[in-house]
Amino acid sequence: MISYPNGASCTLSDFHRKMLFEESAIAPEVLAESGARSIVHGRGLPNVFSDRQRRRAPGILFAVHRPNGATSWCFRPDRPDPDNPGHKYEQPCKALGGSGNALDILPSQRHLIADAGVPVVFVEGTKKALSLITAARRAGEDLLVVAIVGVWNWLHDGGKPIEDMAGIPLEGRNATIMFDSDMLRKVEVQGAARRLAEYLSDRGARPFVTYFEDAPDGSKVGADDFFAAGGTLAEARILTRRYDPSGADFAHVRLLRDDKLRAMIDDLGQTYEAMPAATRGQCSDRATMRHLIDSATCAQTTGAPGMGVVVRAPVRALSLRTRMGRQAQSNSLARLQRAGYLTRIDEPRRKIGKKGAAYLLYADGTERALRGQHGRERHNQQNARQAKEQRERHEDTDRYADLYAGVHLTRAPSAAVPEMRAPKIIHTWERRDGRRVVADSEYFYRLDKTRQEVVMFLLGADGKAHEEQLLERLGSARTRLRDFRKRRLAPLMGWRYTRDKETRQEVRVETGPPIIERDTDGTVRILPEWAAALEDHRRSTDEDGDTARQAKKYREQSENYRNRGRSPADEQPNPLRGKEEVRRVVAERAREDRQRWVEEQRQKVGTTAATFLADEIDGEYGVRFEDAKDRWRTLHRGSVSELWRALHQGPFEVRREFGGRYVHFERGADVPDESPGAPPGEAEGEASERSAEATVRKMPQKVNGVHVHGPDCACDWCAEDEAAV
Repeated sequence: MISYPNGASCTLSDFHRKMLFEESAIAPEVLAESGARSIVHGRGLPNVFSDRQRRRAPGILFAVHRPNGATSWCFRPDRPDPDNPGHKYEQPCKALGGSGNALDILPSQRHLIADAGVPVVFVEGTKKALSLITAARRAGEDLLVVAIVGVWNWLHDGGKPIEDMAGIPLEGRNATIMFDSDMLRKVEVQGAARRLAEYLSDRGARPFVTYFEDAPDGSKVGADDFFAAGGTLAEARILTRRYDPSGADFAHVRLLRDDKLRAMIDDLGQTYEAMPAATRGQCSDRATMRHLIDSATCAQTTGAPGMGVVVRAPVRALSLRTRMGRQAQSNSLARLQRAGYLTRIDEPRRKIGKKGAAYLLYADGTERALRGQHGRERHNQQNARQAKEQRERHEDTDRYADLYAGVHLTRAPSAAVPEMRAPKIIHTWERRDGRRVVADSEYFYRLDKTRQEVVMFLLGADGKAHEEQLLERLGSARTRLRDFRKRRLAPLMGWRYTRDKETRQEVRVETGPPIIERDTDGTVRILPEWAAALEDHRRSTDEDGDTARQAKKYREQSENYRNRGRSPADEQPNPLRGKEEVRRVVAERAREDRQRWVEEQRQKVGTTAATFLADEIDGEYGVRFEDAKDRWRTLHRGSVSELWRALHQGPFEVRREFGGRYVHFERGADVPDESPGAPPGEAEGEASERSAEATVRKMPQKVNGVHVHGPDCACDWCAEDEAAV
């Protein structure tokens, strides 16, 4: 038995007893049943904990009672991990025989597992679970409390539920998720709560979520803190709401409790109102901004008053929400940063790779976000509007800015319109001449985000608006009304213009069922069946299928990255060859190419100069050029220029050997240089010396198309003249 500072023979130190009894409101009998004990030194931990985990001692060791009756361990160090402050609990190491992630249910509650009429509550951490059990017994109610070591620790193997989850019946059962109050401002905790609620719902349970309020000093509050401060089980039920699959409850609850964030979200909504929507890129930027404002409801506000909101936006996850490609999403974020709407926060690469990049959304006034080039563009559009108002035929006081006032998650008018994808091109590839080329391309037309903005505008304007009003808000200062009708409105009315590939003439084609209609006076109305027609457009171009394939690709990339150290390297079909083997292969291929070239020359009519030289070459000594020249003139009545042309174009080379010029087959660069043997009667040393002096003569440079021979010229022609003299 270890001796503790309180001097008594017990399993808990005075520090831990105060933490559990007073600060967490845990009853002594409940704590005794849990089997918790203090650990002073790392050697006091079971053998299933690694050396790294032992170095985090002292702390509390909890016995984990699994639903199947097995027992595991959970260690809570007293000091936080400096590298990961949120890592409060240590699980047994699987490599040392530990069970890994497991659920903790006290033995006295095991009989409640099979009773589907008893509600089940999932809490984060054993300490909070013991505090909730104490509160339930004090209230005289049956409540099955399940402790999860971490908000994500009910999963394993890349997102699969652990076996202990299957041991709890959930069909027709009330299931409550009771995480800490930081769930409203931490997207990771909020994501874990959503994932768990969806899992419970899929298994037939009725999921609920408890929303604790932060402490007066701003610190987070968990179940143990809530009950230690005097809270009761009935008061906790007041803070519990039925889970909304849309996730609106998370934003609604936080906005009700955080006045500063609510003001910043409204200011961001005003910034969003003023963003232009004339081009496809601008519409993509608006889609990005919409979802960033959506994420701002679970973000952190900056310390500087009125500065903005910090949100995390992993490019891949954001591209799935905005229905854009990864590169298009990156380009949109870059444009928003250049325009002054946001700025990227510098963080370590390890943190960015794990959680995604963080961005600061400026929320201290629309004018700040619209500086620079973007502000000048808005000034030009304002001048164009003033000129157009003088000749406007139909006055309408309902403006776009009024319709979108205070845009945020809880009352966005665009919520009913799904995100539209951009058009796509499918290429068919094939190999030609050893290269991969495009054999055919098919273009898939889509309404994309430019027409989505039109539908959103009409929905916000009670279903109708004049075409000039649409042009004023969704067009640029240089857009003509007839072009706006043809390019933005016509596809929504069921037709569009395209250019025929063969005749290059503009033809009219159908795009699908109409979504809007235009009256003779220019009034544009949205049809009652617009939702079904829009869905038909999306279905005909397989937009959801592309999104599903994009998500699958991201999952495979993430899984491959996680398993990068486990997967063995691919075996090479052709292992690397050594230098000698490469030289041998190159020489062999050179001989084959030479033979192939000679055979091609033989196919020509008669004997060519190239085939004549190939037949004249005698083994390693080659043929003396002067002898070959005489025989070529005598036997075939050919010219010397034909021989020189064959020498330069064919696989031949001229060497200076034995006082003359000899023609040989060209040697490859990788073939070892072998000195020619000496002719009969000549000493071997003299032959080596002659071979070392052998050189290949070249023609002099041309000046205005004529070879210029200087006094020191050593070309073949000059050498031939010297030999003749």
